[in-house]
Amino acid sequence: MSQTFNFIPEEYISGQLADSKPEQKFEGEYDIIYECIQNSIDAKKNTDDKVSLKIHFKKVYKKDLPFLDENFKNHCQKSIKISDSRVLDDQQIDVMIMEDFSTTGITGDPEIQDDQTDTGKVNNYFYMNYSFGGNQKLDSFDQGGSEGEGRQTFCLNSDISTFFYYSVDASNNNKEAFFGISYLGKRKVNQQMYNPFAYFGNPKPNKKFKDITDVYPVTDSNTITDLVKKFKLKREKNQSGLSIIVPFYNIKFKKEKKLLISKILDVYRIPILRKKLELHIEEDIIDHSNLLATLVNGLNPDTEKDFKEKHKELCEEYFNFLNASNEVTTSNSYEINIYAGQKEIIKEDISNYDNLLKAFNNREICKVRINFSVRLIDHEANRASQNTIEKRTFVDFYINNYPGWADLSEKLNDFIRGPMSIYKLRKKNTQMFWLMDIQDEHASLLVKNAEQANHSDITANNKKLKRNYKNGYALIAFLKSFPSKFYNLIKNEENIIDNESTQDLFKIDSSGAGIRETDELSDQNDEESEGPVESSSSVSDIVIPPIFESLKYYEQDSKETDGKITFLLKGVKYKKDEIKNILTAAQNYIDSTSKIERSKYQDKELVKMDKKVSTFKRRIIEYKDFISNGCTFYPRRVEIEAAYDGEGISNPFRKYSKDDFDFSNDDFFSFNKNENVKIDSYNENKITLIAQSEDFHFKVTGFGDDQSEDVRWKYRSYSI
Repeated sequence: MSQTFNFIPEEYISGQLADSKPEQKFEGEYDIIYECIQNSIDAKKNTDDKVSLKIHFKKVYKKDLPFLDENFKNHCQKSIKISDSRVLDDQQIDVMIMEDFSTTGITGDPEIQDDQTDTGKVNNYFYMNYSFGGNQKLDSFDQGGSEGEGRQTFCLNSDISTFFYYSVDASNNNKEAFFGISYLGKRKVNQQMYNPFAYFGNPKPNKKFKDITDVYPVTDSNTITDLVKKFKLKREKNQSGLSIIVPFYNIKFKKEKKLLISKILDVYRIPILRKKLELHIEEDIIDHSNLLATLVNGLNPDTEKDFKEKHKELCEEYFNFLNASNEVTTSNSYEINIYAGQKEIIKEDISNYDNLLKAFNNREICKVRINFSVRLIDHEANRASQNTIEKRTFVDFYINNYPGWADLSEKLNDFIRGPMSIYKLRKKNTQMFWLMDIQDEHASLLVKNAEQANHSDITANNKKLKRNYKNGYALIAFLKSFPSKFYNLIKNEENIIDNESTQDLFKIDSSGAGIRETDELSDQNDEESEGPVESSSSVSDIVIPPIFESLKYYEQDSKETDGKITFLLKGVKYKKDEIKNILTAAQNYIDSTSKIERSKYQDKELVKMDKKVSTFKRRIIEYKDFISNGCTFYPRRVEIEAAYDGEGISNPFRKYSKDDFDFSNDDFFSFNKNENVKIDSYNENKITLIAQSEDFHFKVTGFGDDQSEDVRWKYRSYSI
């Protein structure tokens, strides 16, 4: 076999090579699977086709792969992307294979290193093989990808940072191609610097540089047949689509197959439910018919039986909601017009709000069309004129009230663009089913410009968004918050801030009934007397349940030492038994409020009590969810931001300048941490941490004690 890996010296550039540091954008271990599914859906043959993705795990023999030779190992030894090149000494190699069917495969001409074929069509082989970090999908609203970097996750999940593919092109008489890509990073081997990517395929002399060799995909049918056999692929020659081969993959995928299935279903439940996607994970087949059962069976075995049953029933309700969302009648369709910079929603903004409220309370599925305008920056226009092109667009927001028996809050809601769920936008703070369905071209492109590289979240601060849209920041910020704002409106409840909800809460009436005043959380377990409830004329006499604090991810503190301020961030740890005891006592308190004679109290007193009870119920839901998740919030990605505050500054973080301070300046700032957290990045006024458990602590020292009162801190975190 003449095919081998080709390593390109740094001074030569073949194609569009870039060291884009994808490990900083795709830190999630399951991103490789999500990326493969997204690409498969994007590559479906026909709109109505159901894409089938097959994931299987095999062992192949090293002797059958002679291209993994000493020269390849030598480059791996010098690569900062590879922790231990000795895996190449193994005689058997674990490979993960992901194959899609009812898809097009890679289209174009594999023997041309250009973005267009000889006929002027898009050459997707070029983008797959040689172009990393381009925006070739950014202008396609019906395509999931945007940054042209996702396939690098295939490398990141290989211990040798390498993947291979086998493509059968449906648009070109099922033409076959086989290729390999290694992402090794810039490295020095034998006194020579090399470009980050190396390629496996057919070598051909470079037309520009005679002393180097280019590599093109293997297209010889006999050679491909041999490679397909050695890698134990399932694809036949006449089956169009793409097969991805990842050697030395993250073995966790196979060992924890049940968790892998659960993760996939959590993100891609909608295309599966809508018969757009079918999964084959070794011998397990998951489609719309068994999706619910598979999801429910994947619950933590320690989860309480009552929670399991209610969770299953609520999932059933949610899936019924999703299936029926496309059949909403005209009578249950409403509209709201929003504008960039809008902060709140009022009922007057919504057409026929009273009808909407009535339908919602009757548990009818409603659709609210959110109309707005985007202003695209015209890059062809004179810069000084700042010309923009206005486009009207919309997003459809479907809602359905929870059934009356549901006393738990689940992330049974979705924020989707096309078929793809932006899953980190799901909320637990709304006791209603909702679907933010983004299908219109200009709304889709707006959201696409705001997405992270792995498509799990959107941010109003995305550079692509700022570059391409005049009003993008405000629109994205409002769309992200819309479900919560809408829920608060329709439930006619205020957002109750935790530090306010703990004030003046533990009241007792004169007879001793109900809940006694206390400052200690442990005192909530005291037994209540059963004396009669007396009539009351003041709020202080009414039975009001205690509100315990919302669970915290972490807490912060600061102290001064030798004229320097140290800011501390540390995780908060909770014990399962303590939480269970609180829940038991809390339910008893709520039950006691249901026994009072409401006719004996003034309306304003009852309103206050009911509002507290409602808040209390939400807190109980929060605690139950926490238990079901194993009593931990971790691991988490924590983002820290700081800025100087001052009189008259409404948002100091927007006013930050690098001239103020810079965390990357080691002369001023120092960090201290324990082994349960790593520093992912730090620059200017931002620090990003990856905290593995609640036992983490992190300190930053550098501000002077005279500055401490002028520094504002902001923390965000996301589950990993």
